[in-house]
Amino acid sequence: MNTKVAQMTTAPGTMTQRELRAQARRSDLVEATLRSIAEYGIAGASIERISQQAGVSRGLIRHYFGSKNQLLVESFQRLADEFHEVHGNVDAEPEDAESELRGLIERTVNGPLFAPDRVYAWFGFWHAARTNPDLQRINEAAYVLERERYQKLLAVAAKNRGRTIDAVQAGNALAALADGVWLDFLVDAPAAGVRSFTAADAASICNLFVDLILGVGSAKEC
Repeated sequence: MNTKVAQMTTAPGTMTQRELRAQARRSDLVEATLRSIAEYGIAGASIERISQQAGVSRGLIRHYFGSKNQLLVESFQRLADEFHEVHGNVDAEPEDAESELRGLIERTVNGPLFAPDRVYAWFGFWHAARTNPDLQRINEAAYVLERERYQKLLAVAAKNRGRTIDAVQAGNALAALADGVWLDFLVDAPAAGVRSFTAADAASICNLFVDLILGVGSAKEC
């Protein structure tokens, strides 16, 4: 069977081997970009360094992405997609909102998002988003999702406990706190490979805030 006939018999929606290879190569370049940004920052993540990380020629980056900005956009979008996957559907209403909230905290600080390379890459993109509208849009969408998810879960959890709270303010505060523990993780340079600030510390801090808002345990007297 010649190539033309093979292409004609490919089922609709099925990717060809060439397309699969191109998709894998693009994915490799995105991961190389994230590693480069984590190590060198946005300014230092040059096309040369990214291509070396990926083990490809500089020209291949232009072939697949057209420009460095598009490569940055797709790389930041990958982080945002991972973020969305962790936070889930804003409109979802689990039966046990409090357990879902605490599970979300655990996934945020003790999952792939909290891996050092991911955290360092996030902060590199945060800085770049101040002056890059394409990155800014991705950043804003991610944090609208985060705040609204926390607001929704806190509102339902408080209602279930018979408490009245300002869910908007509480959700915004929890989002800011989550960003803060990421920052602590970022600046905690490990001595001999051992961190003084761990994922368990981050989860404990966020859960203490939830205890205070929901009046759990000794927090009722605070």
